[in-house]
Amino acid sequence: MNKRLFYAVELATILAGAAIPVVNLSAVKDAYLAGVLSAIFGSVVVVAAAVGKLFKFHDNWLDYRALVEALARINRWALALQFPRQVLNPARRECVTWINLVKSRCLIPFFLVFKTSLMF
Repeated sequence: MNKRLFYAVELATILAGAAIPVVNLSAVKDAYLAGVLSAIFGSVVVVAAAVGKLFKFHDNWLDYRALVEALARINRWALALQFPRQVLNPARRECVTWINLVKSRCLIPFFLVFKTSLMF
């Protein structure tokens, strides 16, 4: 979800920003129309950039992917029964850290994260 929202906001920013010079060149005969359209597209750029920064779609997406990868790595270790004593404690701490991060930020519904069971 955050990935799609991030791409949508970035695409809106790029397209509106690219449309400003095109509008200015194509509406040379009517300066008022060119000014109004440029202001509208400029506003779209500012609002899209602000929404992207405010809701942190990119950061949330990166946090989610890091969590999924950490859980997958722990799950692979558990399935392969490769839990040496020196690896178990850091892996458990890393997992608990990510779980607490997700709970505190409410980035994604908690039940969606744990599709597989962790074997500790």
